[in-house]
Amino acid sequence: MIKNGRALRILISVSLSVGLTAVIFFFSNQDGNSSSELSGKILDFLLGLFNIKPDAAWHSQLHHLLRKLAHLSVFGVLGALYYASYQFALPKMAWLPAIGTAFLYACVDEYHQSFVAGRGAALRDVIIDTTGAAIFIVTVLLIRYAFTASDRPLPQRGKAS
Repeated sequence: MIKNGRALRILISVSLSVGLTAVIFFFSNQDGNSSSELSGKILDFLLGLFNIKPDAAWHSQLHHLLRKLAHLSVFGVLGALYYASYQFALPKMAWLPAIGTAFLYACVDEYHQSFVAGRGAALRDVIIDTTGAAIFIVTVLLIRYAFTASDRPLPQRGKAS
């Protein structure tokens, strides 16, 4: 049984990182048609929510955008989880290995997709994935800074003569 809160946070952040990595692997293992069909259904659901009925050309563009936003956001969450995992070992520099690990997994993910029917590896997706991780990590850092700002003393200004 884990009695230490720090150990529990490490276990949770690492478990969530591994779990999301497995989910990404599962979705990357779908053939091109299945992957496109799933994202198409999600897009159609979202468009239906807002009663938007684009023509075929716009639908295709929105479908492409949705797929890239999915890359950005999923790897963003993964990067934030990596950051949470690394912060226990490297409290001041956790952002660096977190972004590095997200980049490495993005490379592995794209390499894996090169073996899946109807899919392919794309450097553009590695860049999008890594950018998503970096954006989410910076966002976490900014939020942490904002919430801990009240704990820091204000700088003293010199007195005017």
